[in-house]
Amino acid sequence: MTIAALVTAVAFFAVLAATVKPLGGYMDAVFAGRRNLLTRVAGPIERLVYRVCRIDAQAEMSWKTYTFSLLALSFSGVAFTYVELRLQALLPLNPQHFGNFAPDLAWNTAVSFATTTDWQFYSGESTMSYLSQMAVLAWQNFVAAAVGLAVAIALARGLARQKAGTIGNFWVDVTRAVLYVLLPLSFVFSLAFLAEGVPQNFASYLDVKRWTVRCKRSPAAPWHLKKASNCSAETVAASSAPTRVLQTRTPRRSRISCSYSRCFWFRPP
Repeated sequence: MTIAALVTAVAFFAVLAATVKPLGGYMDAVFAGRRNLLTRVAGPIERLVYRVCRIDAQAEMSWKTYTFSLLALSFSGVAFTYVELRLQALLPLNPQHFGNFAPDLAWNTAVSFATTTDWQFYSGESTMSYLSQMAVLAWQNFVAAAVGLAVAIALARGLARQKAGTIGNFWVDVTRAVLYVLLPLSFVFSLAFLAEGVPQNFASYLDVKRWTVRCKRSPAAPWHLKKASNCSAETVAASSAPTRVLQTRTPRRSRISCSYSRCFWFRPP
């Protein structure tokens, strides 16, 4: 293990240990329905979701009803993802005109993202449209993670309520996981990406030409006129611009400095 990897691992576990208590207390307040840091902001949205979806936040579920609700949401997510990927070419936000997924690839992607496996047997930049990445994959990242979090909370309730016949409300747990945990975290990380200048838009891709420089050192020679012909620059895309060749005296001990299509031989100080 390298020093950088060791430092990264130590820093990760240090941050994890430092955030266990405050984050655990916050999540306990969230899923217990107590007032927390985001109640004033997310509380009205939470109540609106319950009203629109006709969810009784006070109703408790048995483990069978909880499991049935979980499987119903997961299967619905798989079906939605599969249909969208199979019809990708017909949907908007596809400036690259990517085609539809093959049946087996669409099914594999739908199941893997619904189970938080996120196994991708393709290159997203050359296969996925913007709509597929945002409305399908990113949505499944949220919903599948919220389902996993709800299962962990239900397990904790089941262990704490050994004589009770209910383990909470699945729809309430998923809603709170998204509004109070996943969305705030994604907002913080989005600000970090913006600070680093990560671009995001709905335009088609741009082709960027890269320069590749290859230099070859010539053997040392006495002072004489010599062309710097052993130092050449090539570009990925063919260019008609000629390479500039300079003539100068070359010392016995010389260094080479290459910059794109120009090569300079110069005497060390």
